[in-house]
Amino acid sequence: FAAMKEAGCLKVGFGLEDPDEKMRQSLDKGSIDIEACRQVMQQASDAGLSNRTYLMLGTPGQDDASIANIKDVLQTWPIDELRIAIFCPFPGTPAWNELQGQIKVRYLAKYDTNWPVVASHWSDDDLVDGLREIDESDEIDWKP
Repeated sequence: FAAMKEAGCLKVGFGLEDPDEKMRQSLDKGSIDIEACRQVMQQASDAGLSNRTYLMLGTPGQDDASIANIKDVLQTWPIDELRIAIFCPFPGTPAWNELQGQIKVRYLAKYDTNWPVVASHWSDDDLVDGLREIDESDEIDWKP
């Protein structure tokens, strides 16, 4: 990271998507050592780089414990900027194919990561309120 900083890099992005192992596996994201991920982010921060992190809400199987885990990460990890999106499986991906019966939005012009398109554990309003709650946090620079 020091070499990146010296070369002029200012920011590095991490597609964590969900700190919960079972959630990442449900998204076919593979297995990562979550503590190693936190350490790598700390190393980037220590080198003077800004950490931009990507997280998702509303993934299949995500529950209140998953959200509590996300909130813990937001409060304790070296995250400078956050992009948090509502889960949106794109056409042609395995998730798109597996979730056909749960996809609520079929008009692709309205298909994005800012509004729920897949049925989940929470209501649409609860997911959007969750985004707003994080948006109003003073701890992290929210970046849509």
